[in-house]
Amino acid sequence: QSLTEQVNAAPTRRATTTSLFASANPVVVGQAVTFTATVRGPAGTGTPTGTVTFFVGNTVVARVTLDANGQARLRGFFSRTGLFTIRAVYSGDASFDASSQSLTVQVNP
Repeated sequence: QSLTEQVNAAPTRRATTTSLFASANPVVVGQAVTFTATVRGPAGTGTPTGTVTFFVGNTVVARVTLDANGQARLRGFFSRTGLFTIRAVYSGDASFDASSQSLTVQVNP
């Protein structure tokens, strides 16, 4: 009796880069600002799918699904002055690895 076994190697997930852009920086308290995270894989490998989690400091403020262009947007405002670190974390999908990017926003009175 013989046994035939087929082994399927897990597909290699491709590296990604996440870029994060603020529509304004610095901003003033109460001013609307839009953060745009763009997730890209290597050229010619398609557009990553999935979600981007936005953090202010260590606090999750939103989870946004990537659109057809590999972008996720968060619109909001700050209620107090200071320096705030915004982080966009892409969770990865079946074909693409996770990545993240941070930026610091100055909020003035």
